[in-house]
Amino acid sequence: MSSLIFKDLEEYYDAMQEWFSEIASNSGHFRPYLKKVVFGSGKRIRPIFALLSCEAICGDYTRALPVAVAYELAHHSSLIQDDIMDRSPKRRYAKSIYSEFGLNTAILTSDMLIFEIFSLLARYRDYKLSSDRIYQILEMVGRSAKATALGEFVDNEIIPDGLVDESAYLDMIQNKTGALLGASAACGGIVGGGSKKETEILYQFGVKAGTAYQIQDDILDLLSEEELVGKSVFSDMKNRKKNIVLIHAFQNASPEEQTFLRGLFGKQWFLEEEILRAREILKRVGSIEYARRLAFSIVEDGKRELLKLVLRTRGREKLIDFWYSLSKFAADSEGPIIQRETGVTRTREPSLRLAVSSP
Repeated sequence: MSSLIFKDLEEYYDAMQEWFSEIASNSGHFRPYLKKVVFGSGKRIRPIFALLSCEAICGDYTRALPVAVAYELAHHSSLIQDDIMDRSPKRRYAKSIYSEFGLNTAILTSDMLIFEIFSLLARYRDYKLSSDRIYQILEMVGRSAKATALGEFVDNEIIPDGLVDESAYLDMIQNKTGALLGASAACGGIVGGGSKKETEILYQFGVKAGTAYQIQDDILDLLSEEELVGKSVFSDMKNRKKNIVLIHAFQNASPEEQTFLRGLFGKQWFLEEEILRAREILKRVGSIEYARRLAFSIVEDGKRELLKLVLRTRGREKLIDFWYSLSKFAADSEGPIIQRETGVTRTREPSLRLAVSSP
């Protein structure tokens, strides 16, 4: 029996924080915007996967710090672009960069984050990383960035009257959300000295983790209150997008219920009775429970993938524990559990220990 709870990750977060502070301090006129982005309340899932993957291979997570921070910046850049496309006013309990500083600043801040990635990867000259492994990292960064862009494009093409099935949706979120997480885990393995087989295992594990996490996010978008998740809820409906919950509902609801749900697409404000009725329909036809079962089946697939690593290091068990803890947290709560300290919103450790068994 082993367990990993969020406070056990403080060492990893502290190590990354030093890098984020340096990046923000050296960003000139962009300093206030980058500080707002990198010191937000995000869980830093992608970099943690990179650090734990590296530790699983070689026992030393610090070798993965440059690439871990790079993938977190890539993620933040994609969120800024997401907010621009969705015209989202909020991001993590506060105004989004787009709504607070305007379109031009949001675009240029996103660019700054992307360009910083190259500076971070160049730091591997100090780690004496072989050129072959640097090429592998660059290929992985390009692969995941293109997949994310493709996923975003397809997501914006999914309209309420379109013929969207579960398979097409899963393909989309594997690109949009899974690719960056998969690549961050794989790059952690690369800098840790992993073989190509081990790297591919970590990549597939990360993709499944990202896919399951996106499904959980779909559920939260429809069930949570805005003050709990720190961003607009029913955002997919507002932006005329279907997620896995809504796809299932349209396949199983009555014609009258489908008409009601379709009438909510594109609305920017919802009456309380509209929200309550929509949630009642989703629960009645089993769409919420279906999405949860699907997410956990993918979680189990991800664990089976990771168990292919023949290394039985503590790092591998940490990686399994972290993913199970994260998944359980998302399932047991309808949004992040937060507290405010000195004006900063932070993810709070739940009262329930997020512990899981691992072999």
